[in-house]
Amino acid sequence: MRLNDAPNRHDPLLDMIQKREQEKAKQNLEQFFTEKNLIVTPNPMSALDTVQLLTTDDICRLMRVDRHVVYDLANSGELPGFKKKGWKFRLQDFQRYLANQVEKE
Repeated sequence: MRLNDAPNRHDPLLDMIQKREQEKAKQNLEQFFTEKNLIVTPNPMSALDTVQLLTTDDICRLMRVDRHVVYDLANSGELPGFKKKGWKFRLQDFQRYLANQVEKE
């Protein structure tokens, strides 16, 4: 009997290899997002599974502005966010804000 003729069995070695490859792909994706400043949270991969939130410091770094500028944008409603132990902003809202700013210029 040849190997291919054997009934389909659950192969733990194949499972281990697949899991290792998936983890490697996640690490590569995490590194890419971090290098491109697309994700600025401490745990980028968990942010991919849920709604990603940015802090005031994250926005300051991305826009290269003082935190008072971010506070003014948030308080005016121009940059939607909410206060929970400091201001928090959804990544999608921030991207939309940037797109609107680019269109204005």
